Amino acid sequence: MSSQLPFLIAIAILVSLIVFAIGTLFLRRSKKGKEVWREKPPSLYRLLKPIINLFVDDVTISIKESKKAELIKKLNAAGLGYSLLPEEFILIRRIGLGIGVLMFLYFYLMTGPHTPDKMMMLLMMIPLGYYYPEIWLKDIVKKRRAIVDKQFPFFLDLLVLT
Repeated sequence: MSSQLPFLIAIAILVSLIVFAIGTLFLRRSKKGKEVWREKPPSLYRLLKPIINLFVDDVTISIKESKKAELIKKLNAAGLGYSLLPEEFILIRRIGLGIGVLMFLYFYLMTGPHTPDKMMMLLMMIPLGYYYPEIWLKDIVKKRRAIVDKQFPFFLDLLVLT
């Protein structure tokens, strides 16, 4: 237990700094108007919305136009063009990276001896946390295209009949 004490103190200091930074951001950000044009966003976004709203302005400034256009295209293909902004999707990926790092630390500290195989499995949580939103978006696009492919003959029949 005494060998873990410096590590626990470091984590406590880190958590305190994060809480202080988030508190400062809350005080710095002003309330935005209600965005009535938006559709109901995905549940992951609704869960992370307070954190996303804190940092969305910073990401908006730093995002390149080419990256923004690419993300708009992907979000529109998934049917999320009126639910998520590209800046918000980037923040979801960054938060996923943080969650991956926290999961790595948690399982690293809670599991026993660390063999190379176990370390490789644990290290895979970090990129998985970052890329999971992208995988999720590709899955939604795939499902949406499958629905369109399935419904297209019925749409064509209606179009011919009118």
